Amino acid sequence: MTLLDLYSQHTGCEPKKVATTGAGEWHGVCPACGGKDRFRIQPNNKGKRCIGFFACRQCKQLDGRDFCGDTISFCIDVMGMTPDQAYEAANAKRPEESFIKYSKGPSFVPTAITSPTDKWKAKATSFVNWAHEQIMKKPKALSALEMRGLPIEAVQKYKIGWCDNERVERGYFECKRIDWDLPEEVNDNGEIKPLYLPRGIVVPCLEKDGNVVRVKIRRTDWTPESEFPKYKAIPGSQNGLSIVGNTNNPVMIVVESELDAYAIDFSCGDFSFVIGVGSNSKNPDNVTHYLAKKKKTLLICRDNDDAGKSMFYKWRKLYMHACDYPTPFGKDIGEAIQEGLNIRKWLLDIINN
Repeated sequence: MTLLDLYSQHTGCEPKKVATTGAGEWHGVCPACGGKDRFRIQPNNKGKRCIGFFACRQCKQLDGRDFCGDTISFCIDVMGMTPDQAYEAANAKRPEESFIKYSKGPSFVPTAITSPTDKWKAKATSFVNWAHEQIMKKPKALSALEMRGLPIEAVQKYKIGWCDNERVERGYFECKRIDWDLPEEVNDNGEIKPLYLPRGIVVPCLEKDGNVVRVKIRRTDWTPESEFPKYKAIPGSQNGLSIVGNTNNPVMIVVESELDAYAIDFSCGDFSFVIGVGSNSKNPDNVTHYLAKKKKTLLICRDNDDAGKSMFYKWRKLYMHACDYPTPFGKDIGEAIQEGLNIRKWLLDIINN
């Protein structure tokens, strides 16, 4: 099989021919970072071991090296094949054992979690409590969350809130950067800038003692054409991924959205815990890395798009026992629940079969 065939088979995507460079070059979605048209494929490029070359113009591998290689590298690093399988798939003859040079590249080192300052936690907790009071007065927002698997009991449990930018600007909630233990910033006129908090759903990450360690706001004015991201993380938030639920439970589930993580935990928290990645491009932190290696059942319940596929490839490369379970319909968990998916039954059927 050619590298183009292997790429299409593995990702389900059809790359586009863009040039005659390297005997023909195709561009497609990168299996590692999910970037569109960043992944270069030269299926007819003759290398030392085989025919075919690939590279991403932006991303690097989890160990920090450039994400590139030949067809054999693609089979091993991306598709998870053994060397024998890779050489066979690439139509290449594997050298005799005595002629194989082994080199061990740097291993994946997860980022260590660093907690916010106590002053930041206190201000964030105050903001989350204020925002939670606001959403309890908004029946439309509560109804929309309920349709996505987050009834009012879940909204209360996870302290989900609402930030109205206009009310913040009018002083209903004071937002000075110094109060959040953040360095002050000034605008072009030399005036001290307040901490910008956009309008939208407030999604906090809570410690067991109830303190807030991370806050994101899901913007209501976001569209796929927007230049700004859908989620705004408040500066000073804890780095790493969101861990929702009891990590002593045997099943670990990974999703992209924190709201989807809350929806799963609310329905399935008696047998699982959930990791909210927040962005398909994020790598596991040291705590998540430890849990993923420890748990025998690791389900990647990704979004139904190319970015979701790339997220699974990344996790599968690190944890070979990770299993790919995209939502059976809808783009993500929330949409699937909205369209009638019984999330608890679906996950129990997966685990028991």
